[in-house]
Amino acid sequence: MLKRVDYFRKIKIDKYNELDEKTKRKLDLFYNVDHKQHQLFEIKKIKRDIQTGDIFVVSPREGIYFYGRVLEGNIEREDKDCFFHGNHFIVIFKCKTYEINMDNYKPDYNDLLVNPCVIASEYWYKGYFYTIANIPLTEYEKNLDIGLYHSLWNKYYLPNGTELKHKPKIFGSYSFTTIIGVSGEINYELILKPELVDYKELDFKLDNYISHFKNVHTVFISVYADHETTLRLGDKISLIDEKAHMNGYNWGVLIMSYLRNKYPKYVEDLVVKTVAGKFECYYEKKDIKKSNELIEIIKGLIENEEETIKYIKTHEIEWIDKDTKILLEE
Repeated sequence: MLKRVDYFRKIKIDKYNELDEKTKRKLDLFYNVDHKQHQLFEIKKIKRDIQTGDIFVVSPREGIYFYGRVLEGNIEREDKDCFFHGNHFIVIFKCKTYEINMDNYKPDYNDLLVNPCVIASEYWYKGYFYTIANIPLTEYEKNLDIGLYHSLWNKYYLPNGTELKHKPKIFGSYSFTTIIGVSGEINYELILKPELVDYKELDFKLDNYISHFKNVHTVFISVYADHETTLRLGDKISLIDEKAHMNGYNWGVLIMSYLRNKYPKYVEDLVVKTVAGKFECYYEKKDIKKSNELIEIIKGLIENEEETIKYIKTHEIEWIDKDTKILLEE
């Protein structure tokens, strides 16, 4: 019987052991929370044929898009392997944009955001990947030393099943990657390299602890857990309920509880995504009026401290346990 060599798991364990305690805590929380909460932002649902040479964008954070490339669309396999045949071999780069266009497309295959992988068309159909161009592969891309590592057999292959006789310079796992899998890998890398989603370059309206950013599809709203306003109220909340460690997750718990009980119509079509230091939300269909009203409701909740404390005392709120809390200091 062959002994499985879980190469990628070992790499993550080794990397984890070298991290500082704050980053370890972030990763611990990340792995302890349902990964559906870390789903990618929906950009635009569209059904189209996926082709070799497609350039697409993916959005793990509000208003930030990373570029990706289809290196082999509709993989042809003689064995008709159900996990590979007809699916697509892709890479995602670290180069990013704040507008859905090609202006910042500067691919670097020596420094990818995540390992190359095989995925289904579902990513595009559900709106998580959005194709913005199709450019034929360059000669450099056609000759990339790239492949997939089969941990069971300890061998390397091309997506079409051809065995490689050497270890390629660039390689991912010889497996089919789910939507949650890609989202998880991207978010894992963003925890390790938070500078990749630095908002200093982004021109959006900031109102202290709350911000909103508009693009062509929707309005993204963020509430920051580590601003002095939210920290002050968070300390008061913790005094009346010791379970309420007010990180981004528990601000999300409080805001959603408040909306469901007081303003239920604002929960309809609202997509929620919490991360360690902030609560994020947006409406599936762009509705500027409703988004602006929601911002005012959230501001009222946070700024009217007496009413907020009264609400917490009179409602049962299911806080995320403080044992999975995360250090908020940068």
